[in-house]
Amino acid sequence: MKRILKIFITMSIILIFISIPSVISFGASAMDYFYEGNNFFNSGKYQEAIDSYDKAIKINPDIPEFYYNKAIALYNLGRYDEAIAQYDQVIKLNSQFKDAYINKALCLTETNRFDEAISLLDEYIKKYPKDPEGYALKGHNLLLKGSYAEALEMADKVIESKPKDKGILSMAYSTKSSALTDLGKIDEALEACKTALELDNTNANAYIAMGYAFYAQKKYDEAIEMCNKAIEVMPNCIEAYMNKSVYLMGKKRYEEAIECCNKASELNTPKDPITESKIYTNKSSVLYKMKKYNEALLAAEKAIEFNPKYAFAYVGKGNALAKEGKYEESIQAFDKAIELDSNCGEAYISKAFSLEKLEKYDELIQLCQKAKNMNSKDPDYFASIYLNLSAGYLGISDFSEAEKCLEKALEYEPTDSEVLALIYANYASAMIGMADYDKALVFNDKALELNSECYEAYVSKGYIFLDLMKLDEAIECCDTAIEKKIDDYKIHKIKGLAYEKKGMLDEALMALDKSLELKPDNEEVKFERMRVARKIAIRKIGLIIGGFLIVAAIAIVITLVLVKRRKKPTKNEDLYKGLV
Repeated sequence: MKRILKIFITMSIILIFISIPSVISFGASAMDYFYEGNNFFNSGKYQEAIDSYDKAIKINPDIPEFYYNKAIALYNLGRYDEAIAQYDQVIKLNSQFKDAYINKALCLTETNRFDEAISLLDEYIKKYPKDPEGYALKGHNLLLKGSYAEALEMADKVIESKPKDKGILSMAYSTKSSALTDLGKIDEALEACKTALELDNTNANAYIAMGYAFYAQKKYDEAIEMCNKAIEVMPNCIEAYMNKSVYLMGKKRYEEAIECCNKASELNTPKDPITESKIYTNKSSVLYKMKKYNEALLAAEKAIEFNPKYAFAYVGKGNALAKEGKYEESIQAFDKAIELDSNCGEAYISKAFSLEKLEKYDELIQLCQKAKNMNSKDPDYFASIYLNLSAGYLGISDFSEAEKCLEKALEYEPTDSEVLALIYANYASAMIGMADYDKALVFNDKALELNSECYEAYVSKGYIFLDLMKLDEAIECCDTAIEKKIDDYKIHKIKGLAYEKKGMLDEALMALDKSLELKPDNEEVKFERMRVARKIAIRKIGLIIGGFLIVAAIAIVITLVLVKRRKKPTKNEDLYKGLV
């Protein structure tokens, strides 16, 4: 999950802004427009403030504070690129204007230009090596860039400098907490958050960071509570609502999660396209969990419309397409995500699923072999990669190699119950391949205990009953899956084969027709259907021939009876009647 932790923005901008009028002396006309702009700004009329600052600049273009205040107003309107241009002008006029560097870096952060922000902050740190704010903001950008160890180093540097400003120190601990969480050091992350809040209990980012640490522990209730705390101290905190939507998904409280996404979008005014893209991506994920796949697709496409360079939006699009059976299109979306972010683990995992559905097992294996070398600290990620790798080996009937992959997946101790269920389901499939049905049934039961809607478990369990000639159990297993809206071609195929073995050919044909309806190009199902149809045809021919033979036999019997009746026997006495 990506986090957006905005830091310093509100406090640094407002405090600096308020201090400006008292230290500047200009010509009357320029001063009038400057104060007019300040009044508009304080009333929240940012465009009017910009117009006034422009008038001041037109009269006297050499005053850096005019550009500085204009930049702040532009920032509040979400016009970050324009604000950056104004800060450049400030620095050009006064290279010692410290806050222009910091605020420009903030604008670069808002536009996801983390490398540029870091480069600018390095320049700032050279100029002001004793100012902890530069290190703190650099650490934040390193965190968002995914350089967690370096972010941690920067945060520690701020902490070691013991800044007098408790707000900056608190923020350093918040950054440290998030970096530690991403490095898998959750207990240390929580301790860092506690320290951050002891320093400043109004630090919304500390609550957000603590929520993220709880989320990593799957403690969804605690994570949600931290978001509520963040909202309490900062009611307009978009990040808190966005993160809360994710945590609510973990509790399957989907309607509330949608409400959080809508609230985040409402607060994102004027619309920052990067933030809005992330909001719609979250919304797509919630709709996907609600099995509203078409709506999830529309939300993902909306996210892409706002930010065509956001990798996770393409993952959302690909997942929705896959659920609609559009696997080729889904792979295109996942490839785009990987192109934009080669470390997007979710894209690799989801692409592997689509490759499995297309039965492109060699490609699946190659993809997973590459993905398992990715630099990630998330055990669930590696468990998922080895799970998908096992699916590839199962597809080419290399059951021994599949078993090794599943053992490796379990070594990572995945915490996601759905992932764990799939591991056991694939274990069952491997055991079926090795003809060890007792173990296979045990693994299937484990899978269904963890996730009662685990499609793979129903498939493998159905095959077990089929092989053991427990045909009624096989049909019952398939019907249970269908009742749970697990409508896959393999389920109907198993059901069809079970009916065929029971001699219920019409029912078998109906099930196989349904299987082909779901996967029209599957040659194996086509063959089974043709075989059953042939049996039905032969049975019909047999019935016709049998009927004909019965009719013929009846006709022969009737004929014989009639012939017998016509031939009446002659008595001996009649032979001598004419002789007397």
